[in-house]
Amino acid sequence: LRFTFAVLPVIFFIKRPQVKLRYLVSYGVTFGVGVWGMMTSAITLGVSAGMAGVLMDLSLIASLFIGWLVLKETISVRQALGALLIMLGAGVSLSLQDGSVPVMGLVLVLIGALSWSIIGLIVKLANTSQVFAFSVWGMLFAPLPLAVLAFITYGGEVFTDLPKQMNGSVWFSILFQAYPTTLLGYWLWNRLITQYPLSTVAPLTM
Repeated sequence: LRFTFAVLPVIFFIKRPQVKLRYLVSYGVTFGVGVWGMMTSAITLGVSAGMAGVLMDLSLIASLFIGWLVLKETISVRQALGALLIMLGAGVSLSLQDGSVPVMGLVLVLIGALSWSIIGLIVKLANTSQVFAFSVWGMLFAPLPLAVLAFITYGGEVFTDLPKQMNGSVWFSILFQAYPTTLLGYWLWNRLITQYPLSTVAPLTM
């Protein structure tokens, strides 16, 4: 619902950006399923929201590596030290024995962190100046794969039970995530990605 509202009705007023279709599809699927599908599933499995946020910062390391390997960016000593601190912090976090990091949940969070880095690479490779249009048209390909993931994970009752859950708080959450968070926030984020090296922007994930 978040991505559906982020796309509709805005997409009817915005021309499709002049990029190859594979960039739009890969952005939508990686953003929707790879990042938020995996993170939400991890929290459902028992990873605390705070721990998920901490472990998501591992995407900084992946972004540095992808920027160096694929985009031929340089990694400064300061960035390398920062990555080392992140790894140490993640190691300390994972040493907790309070049940806040179940193994399967950890795997899903790591997939989400890697996917976050990959969407930055996709935006870079698309090389578009039509950043807002790219964000909107890319998110067009997020809702259906997420619906399939929900059906596989929870079964059909996740859809049949939905109308009973749609109270004011749920609507506020959906619309807040759809508009200021997704449409505005990721438009600004993708603008940074197109204008600066991936390794420079990556720390701002925090």
